[in-house]
Amino acid sequence: MPTKYFPIDANVDTTCDSVVADVIGDMSKTQGAGADAVGSTGSSGFTELFSWDIDVSGDSAGDGDHNCSINVTAADDAAQFEYRMRLVAINDTGCVEELQSTGTTFTGTGVKTDTLSLTPWSPANRLRLEVWGRKVAVHGNKAMTIRIEDADTFVDAPWGAAAPQRFFVSS
Repeated sequence: MPTKYFPIDANVDTTCDSVVADVIGDMSKTQGAGADAVGSTGSSGFTELFSWDIDVSGDSAGDGDHNCSINVTAADDAAQFEYRMRLVAINDTGCVEELQSTGTTFTGTGVKTDTLSLTPWSPANRLRLEVWGRKVAVHGNKAMTIRIEDADTFVDAPWGAAAPQRFFVSS
């Protein structure tokens, strides 16, 4: 059974936090009540706008495809602003990125989903969802808003509790 992690509007667990994102936060197994996160950039190269992570060491983390989704409720000059998700496995010892996967480039608003693979899973014990954005051939800053603590913004990891064992007794 997969484990779902939701970006939340809190940054209590500051282990391995990035210092380049506009929004740095935690993820939780609990959805929350809903909040908005706003990030912006004036760069024409992809820049990290958002970063959320969680300690997954107790969740039997392992290889596989992770279904990722963000609910983008606003994007400045949508045709001139591109963004993409990036999933990272992090080793707490020195906060070293062990593995990363960058997905599809999106524009506009709405629920955007992607499947990102972290294979082979190394001895990392943190999972981070990042959103990177850039302006395309225009001047000024471009901003986007992501609805977090929302059913449509999550990382669905391929691991979880073991399935119950079923035994059949024949007579």
